[in-house]
Amino acid sequence: AAADLVSRHGEIAFGKCGYSQVAALVSAGNPDSLRSLRAKYSRVFLLVDGLDYPSGNAKNCRYPNVGAGSTPEKLKQLFCYDHTFIRFKNNYRSIDNFEAVAVAVLDNDNDHSDDPGEGISVTDISRLFPDVPCIAYTSRNHMKQKGNRSPRPRFHVAFPVAPITDPNQFTALMQRIQAAYPFFDDNALDAGRFFFGNPDTEVYIFLGSTSIDRFLDEQAAEDAFAEMERTIP
Repeated sequence: AAADLVSRHGEIAFGKCGYSQVAALVSAGNPDSLRSLRAKYSRVFLLVDGLDYPSGNAKNCRYPNVGAGSTPEKLKQLFCYDHTFIRFKNNYRSIDNFEAVAVAVLDNDNDHSDDPGEGISVTDISRLFPDVPCIAYTSRNHMKQKGNRSPRPRFHVAFPVAPITDPNQFTALMQRIQAAYPFFDDNALDAGRFFFGNPDTEVYIFLGSTSIDRFLDEQAAEDAFAEMERTIP
């Protein structure tokens, strides 16, 4: 391994404080790996790219770890870290490496209006999507100033879907949801999306039996029927 090579070369160049004069540049994209490296090479300086919290590293494209949870507490542990719901070839995040997804996640930053009365809260989701199972969880800028935007509810909504293996089909579904509910961010619909971790996230689970695509189909049928009624003399 590269770290072993750094360690061997460093054995002949220890400074007066006992540390190697040869350093290693590592990525903070995987905190567990970073901790393992620190434990194994305690006398080697590690130059860390992007370490802040175990999240916030937009440069990281590798997502090798898989987690699952069915309670808000367990999901919060997962959402503390940068994450994606898409499986990528070789665990390397890019649209070209898209393999499969079974969750459609959309962002709501409430940027559609600066009027607090027109904002969408997490608790509005169950009303807007009745009987549609989903998970809503607050993002890292929830109720914080973001650029020139005032503090407001900011969160993600994750809808389970039948497994999709075509990135174009997935993007089309995301676009369809956003078109029906334009408060969702239209710049966060691609098939290579990841989400920043948030150690303070609040997780809400909404149960239901109607998938999001079926829900949209039923809405479209109702709208078409209502339009037909309006046009009948």
